[in-house]
Amino acid sequence: VYARALIETGRLAKALEVLEEAMRITESADDLGKLEGDVYHALGNAYYYNGQYRDAISSYEKALELFQKYGRRTQEATIFMNLGYLSAMAGEYDKALDYYGKAYRIDIEKGDRLHTGAKLANIGELYVELGNFARAADFLHKARRLSEQAKDASTLGDVLLSIGMLRMRAGRYDSALKYINEGLKIASSLRSVIDEIRGRILWAFTLLLNPDGNAEEALQQARRALELSMNAQVPHARIQAQMLMAWAYLKKWRIEDARRASMEAVSMLFVEELVPARDQVLHIHAHVLWESGDRRLARRFIGLARKEVLRKAGNIKDPKSRKMFLEAYPAKEILEEDEKWQT
Repeated sequence: VYARALIETGRLAKALEVLEEAMRITESADDLGKLEGDVYHALGNAYYYNGQYRDAISSYEKALELFQKYGRRTQEATIFMNLGYLSAMAGEYDKALDYYGKAYRIDIEKGDRLHTGAKLANIGELYVELGNFARAADFLHKARRLSEQAKDASTLGDVLLSIGMLRMRAGRYDSALKYINEGLKIASSLRSVIDEIRGRILWAFTLLLNPDGNAEEALQQARRALELSMNAQVPHARIQAQMLMAWAYLKKWRIEDARRASMEAVSMLFVEELVPARDQVLHIHAHVLWESGDRRLARRFIGLARKEVLRKAGNIKDPKSRKMFLEAYPAKEILEEDEKWQT
């Protein structure tokens, strides 16, 4: 419990220290075997937020084996969700849906409505990434209703942020900011640093996607997200915050600042194991290079962004879903600009 509280408040190094001690205790005591899965689960969470994704997956898989061994179905479903989320981050959308489906079916079998909202929220967020906004809206609406009925404030905050992301991607910027603001208020009330980082990243993203958005406000939100992600040691969020700062600087025509922030994001991109917005980071960096006059290098990075988009698309087996993904932001813009710039 202590380790989970440390993770939620962003104190990841201390959380890992506590969990390593818990692991030593459970491994040396036969009567604590059932708790070993919980330790691996929390350890996976700490590794995830610390950017150690291979270690996170390994810990989750060990937790899954133990939860299945002891018939702990609720915890088994949670691990399936975590593995699904990591798969989605990697752009392995079909694999993610398979994990999410397994988790959801366990809830249906158990008649468990308490935890179902979080699962539906993750599925809805995945459909946002796939560009299927109608299905995303359906899942997020159900997730909101269930989380409100269960009085699950943590899940409700996540759902509101996801609805904000959906509306942002659909071009409904004012509405998006309303939901993001509501999600941030819940994150603040729960002292959830992780959700606050996500909310501020979404806030900045929405302002920058909006042609009439305030670039200075976006810059301030991105800076705050960067500060929080550095303090909490969340690498993928730090990269996204740096990317958004570069974009904001570019909109303000502060080219040198944009290039500096963009280079910082890209340098981390090739070090970290898994970055969910890799194509977007490469895309923004290409724009910064283009506007700074380095057209040759800009073409190289837009080509890398295109390669990442096509890699993700290649993981989508259903032709209709693949087409929808390629026709949504950011894939559509990246492919069009690559074709234009290369000629």
